[in-house]
Order: sequence, then C-alpha cells, then structure tokens
Amino acid sequence: MKEGRGRRKIRRDARGGRRRRRRRRRRRRRRRRRRRRRRRRRRRRRRRKGGGRRRRRRRRRRRRRRRRRGGGEEEDEWRRRGT
Repeated sequence: MKEGRGRRKIRRDARGGRRRRRRRRRRRRRRRRRRRRRRRRRRRRRRRKGGGRRRRRRRRRRRRRRRRRGGGEEEDEWRRRGT
C-alpha cells in the first residue's frame, strides 16, 4: 500500500512534466483562436473596468467630502441642538 501511494505521487509529478509538453502543442493550435478571442475580451473588459472605476472614484470622493464636513465643529453643534 505504501509503495502504491509513493508511486502515485511520482506519477503526479510526471504528469506535470507531460502537461507542459501537451500545453506547447495545444498553444500552437490555440494561438490562432486565442488572438481572435482576446480582441473581443479586451473590448468587453475595457468597457466593464472603465465604467466600474469611474463610478467607484466618484462615490469615494463624495464619501470623503461628507466625512470631512461631518468632522467639522459647525455640524457637531447642529447635531447637539437637533437632539
């Protein structure tokens, strides 16, 4: 049983070496397909990431300004009078 387990571990290491060889063969075939797919993916990613970054930056700036105003002395007095 112990020998079988040890051999399985060695086989996993050997598979990693074989996978590298298989990847090289597959890369040659996939390179042509991937180039077409990458162009489509890049356009989608730019639209999603660009829109998400702009929205997040605007929200963060508004929150920071509110926090700075909230820490002022004038608004603290208004809160005390309101309560």
